[in-house]
Amino acid sequence: MAPELIKRLAPGKAEAAVMPTATVIVTGGKPQNGITEAAVMKKWLIDNGIDASRILTEDSSVSTVANAQNSANLLAARGIRDVILATSPNHIRRAAADFAATGLRVVHSVTTDTDLAKNATPLPKDKQTGIRVEATRTGGIPASRTPLLPADQLPDVGPGLIGDIGDKILNELLESGVERRTVARSVDR
Repeated sequence: MAPELIKRLAPGKAEAAVMPTATVIVTGGKPQNGITEAAVMKKWLIDNGIDASRILTEDSSVSTVANAQNSANLLAARGIRDVILATSPNHIRRAAADFAATGLRVVHSVTTDTDLAKNATPLPKDKQTGIRVEATRTGGIPASRTPLLPADQLPDVGPGLIGDIGDKILNELLESGVERRTVARSVDR
């Protein structure tokens, strides 16, 4: 296992220990040396005290978009909607937006201290746009360069998922400061 993966698992394991009845899901389907990242993470969690019966394995995804989509399906089958994400700082914004786009509620996230100061700076507009576009794709919303309706005929859909949820998560991430390992607190204060 890569050291960064272990650094991601440690805070996730700590969260799981605080909530002993919570389901834990590990994701990642790109096999290396014949084993998926999800399988390696599951083994590490079991070896470090998390009961195997609590762990769901999503091992068919090859991207964050597929991680979120496949995880949402597995969790929906168990009636689970609220999630806590554990990932690296350079990935937390994208992951939170993608998981929220599937309809899951990202209620908390934890991260490592890897390059935390570098990743605590506000994202430029093009990076924010990239996260929003990816989350749209994650949510299964088709993209088109040609509008289906003229702008003056578009319905008012009210506040958007990314604006209401994603921006709150991103803002809290940015406001959290580099000294904290717990990056985004509950978006439903």
